[in-house]
Amino acid sequence: MVGLFALLGFAFVPLGSKTGLEHTLTVLATPSVREAANGLMIALDKAKTKLVDAFVPSARDNLPLPLPHSERGKGHGVRPVVPSLPGNAHPTR
Repeated sequence: MVGLFALLGFAFVPLGSKTGLEHTLTVLATPSVREAANGLMIALDKAKTKLVDAFVPSARDNLPLPLPHSERGKGHGVRPVVPSLPGNAHPTR
């Protein structure tokens, strides 16, 4: 109940020539706030990309590695793919 009255006061009680809500909207419409919000969105997108890259293996991680030149005549010429286990994002090779 108290929260409702606080929201109503914020939205409808004037603080000078504008209400608290109008003051907030005016500040949020400035170019510097838009620039800061744009920078924040870019940083969040980069962080999301890093997280996805860390936890979702790419197609190149599933390709078998070629054997060293000295061992190519002994088999098929490629190493088996080491499976990625939970908690081990980058298996040792």
